[in-house]
Amino acid sequence: MSADTVGAVAENLYVSSTQQREAAAQANKQVDTVSKDEFLQLLVEQLRHQDPLNPLENQEFMVQLAQLQALDQQISMTQELEAMRLESQIASAAQMIGSYVTGETEAGLPTMGTVVSAVVSEGTAYLKLENGDQLALSDVRQVDRLVM
Repeated sequence: MSADTVGAVAENLYVSSTQQREAAAQANKQVDTVSKDEFLQLLVEQLRHQDPLNPLENQEFMVQLAQLQALDQQISMTQELEAMRLESQIASAAQMIGSYVTGETEAGLPTMGTVVSAVVSEGTAYLKLENGDQLALSDVRQVDRLVM
């Protein structure tokens, strides 16, 4: 192999490694939009295509593993917070059963009536009114307790 060929191969490896590092840096900036699986795939691809003359250092590898663990913990915490939010919505909606509410439907039309039940659909709590309307908990503008 000639010196020119070795130089060309080394330059190609350097360019490839540099592009992968830039892609990894860009991915790290967008960690909010990268899933755990995508991050892991990126890490595996980076290891697979690393420059053999300049391999990934142990410290860099440990930093990336720590980032993966932090991402995993953040995903778990987000899921737990979402579950707590939904539980809170369900409890609030259930407490409104029998109350007279005023608000807007999803179509933006004003509605009012007595709450007969509470349901959850696609992560949102809804109140079903006696008149058949369905009102998202977040669209309630006024709640009055019925005194019997």
